[in-house]
This record gives sequence, C-alpha cells and structure tokens, in this order.
Amino acid sequence: MDPVGYMPSPRTLNSVQSDTHGLVLWCPIDSGRVRMGYVFNKSLQEKYGENGVTGEVAMEEAKKAVAPFKLEFKKLDWFTLYGIGQCMAETFQKGPVFLAGDACHTHSSGSAQGLNTGTFDAVNLAWKLALYLRGFATKELVESYSSEREVGVKQVIENDRIIATLISGQLPPKYEGRTDPPRVILDEWFNDARNVAFTLGLGVQYPADNIINVSRAGQALSTVGAGERGPETYVTRLGTNERVPLQRLMPNTGSFHVVLFAGIPRNTQSSLERLRAFFDDEGGNWEKKYPRGVVKTLSLLAATGPSATDVLGGLQSFGRTFYDSALEAHCAYGVDPVRGAIIVFRPDGYIGTVAPLAEPELVSEYFARFLIPKSKKVPSTSLTNGTAQQNGH
Repeated sequence: MDPVGYMPSPRTLNSVQSDTHGLVLWCPIDSGRVRMGYVFNKSLQEKYGENGVTGEVAMEEAKKAVAPFKLEFKKLDWFTLYGIGQCMAETFQKGPVFLAGDACHTHSSGSAQGLNTGTFDAVNLAWKLALYLRGFATKELVESYSSEREVGVKQVIENDRIIATLISGQLPPKYEGRTDPPRVILDEWFNDARNVAFTLGLGVQYPADNIINVSRAGQALSTVGAGERGPETYVTRLGTNERVPLQRLMPNTGSFHVVLFAGIPRNTQSSLERLRAFFDDEGGNWEKKYPRGVVKTLSLLAATGPSATDVLGGLQSFGRTFYDSALEAHCAYGVDPVRGAIIVFRPDGYIGTVAPLAEPELVSEYFARFLIPKSKKVPSTSLTNGTAQQNGH
C-alpha cells in the first residue's frame, strides 16, 4: 500500500485521531509499503458484520479513517480483522505441566509486550526448574514460578486494557472526566516514567515476600528491596583498574550471588571480622554448604589499594573482590558505606533479600528456605501432580 495525496510524513511512524475510526496507526515498512490499522468499531460491525469485510471495504474505510487527509491505494497486499483478547490462565503450573508465553496469557500488541512477557516467563521458570531437577532446591522454589509471574502478567493485561481503550478513541475508567483527546492521554501514558520502565522490562517486580523474596521491615539497608531488579552499575577490577558492569559478573547460569557491599573497611572493620569468622566456619559458609556453584560470593570494597588483604586490614578476602572507591555501586543500591550491607541476587538478577553486613546468619536462613545442602543426599526428582517423586537409578 503506497500513500498518495496529502497524508503528512508518509514515511514516518505516524497516527491520526479519527472521530469515527479511533486512533489510526500509520507504520512505514519495507519496499515503500505502509502498514495501517484503525478501529473496527461497533458502527462498522453493525454495517458489515465480521464476514462482510472485503479488501475493497478495508480500503474504503481506511480512506475515511485518515480524513481530512487524502489516501489512494496502488495495491493491497493483505488485510485482517484483529481481535483483542485479554485473558490469563488460572495457574501457570499444574503438576508437571507448565505454561509460558501466549499459552497462559494473551493481549493486544499495543505496547509490544508479547515477547517481553513470554521471555520473563521462560527466564523465571528455567533456573528454578534447573535447580530443582538437579536436586539442589525444593519443589516450593519451582512452584513460586506461577505466583511470581501472575503479578507481572496482570499488570501487562491492565496496561493493555488502557492502551486498547485509548486507541479505540474511548477513555478508560482511570481517565474518566478528562477532556483531552484520547491521543493526548495515550502519549501521556507512554511517557510516564513508571510505564516506560515496565514496558522496557526494567520496572517489572515480584512480590516482596514469598519463599524466595524476603524483606525485613525496619532495616533500611538498601534503596533496592526484595523482588526488585538490581540496577546496573560499575565496579573496578583489582590490578587493572578496569571498570566492569556488576551484572556482567553475575551471569544467569543458575547461581545465586551474595554481594558483600563492604563499605569503607576502616568503618566496617568489626562487621568484616565477624563475617570472616562466619566464613571460616565450615557449617556457616554458604559456598561450602551447598553444591559447588549454587551460591557464589562477590565483595565490593569502597576503597583502593595494592591488594584486597591490605585494604581489609589483613583479613582474607571474601570471594571475588572488586573496588568501589568512587562509591558508584554503593550509591546505585543506596547502601551506606559506613555500615555496608549484604545483598543476595537471584540467578535472574533480582534481589532475594538484604541483610546487615554483620549478620550473615540471616543469609543462611534465607537459603535454608528453598536450597538443599550438599550433605543431604537427594535423589533425582520429577514433578508429578505438584509433588516430588523419587526416581530410582
């Protein structure tokens, strides 16, 4: 379909607010063609019915939709009636069967959330299922998949209802009483910082309290809490002074990462000494308690020096160590460098819990909720009717 006449900026993503056809979307695509969409409203439904829309009808109504601009067609390649169905399955898991993506939730393409939402489903399920099937975690961890993802999907569908209603030229209940045209409100919606973050996937959150997310009231140790995505920031490698993204140091390979925001060592020395005693205890150190690679430790020191041992006042370092002398990471997570904090990152980069630097026992209690110690021999398992069944070998 090639535009001819007075349609402005024909090779630019555009829209027209029509009194009769809702918000008309104008999307230039390859080979000089344009993909165009308008609302098949109640009046058009009554006029043509679902089976009475032909190519000629689609083109004729398209011309009316862009009024007062003119539009002519050289060729029509394709047309369809696209129905918006917003629904969600009652549960995303039943026994050994898991649903993800369009199998458990459908909505319009209004804000391009289909792939985003399905990807979040897959990532959330994959690492939980992998830990469980390897005998490293309890079935309750896997079962948190459905309850966690339902929250985000409900938000996607609620957002989609608002977008679809505005595109149709109507006002959703949220905006009743407004006198602005729906297009103005739609622009306002898409420019809202919270909606932008959610649409990009950066503002998706999980419940702050469940088996894998533990928040502690009254402990303002970090501005990023349980169930929230860890923001990106940079730290510095010892020796080379190379600035590296923190998230790159914690790839999603099914491992939890305990990050010690050690603060300024001269201020947190007593907490670090207590932490060192905890690490030296075979039963306390979480890296030794669980199978290799399930839990890993990173240390961020708000200082610099020839070695981590020098900076730590002679103490042995904790896991892989990086400098944060400019407090870039501490500030990104809102951690006081005079007190420090322990932040546990789930394999998907979300925060599992935050604890005081001097209380590593709280981290051990957190992992005990769903991880299985290597000292406890667990045969391979499978999910059947929501329960774990042992398989003999």
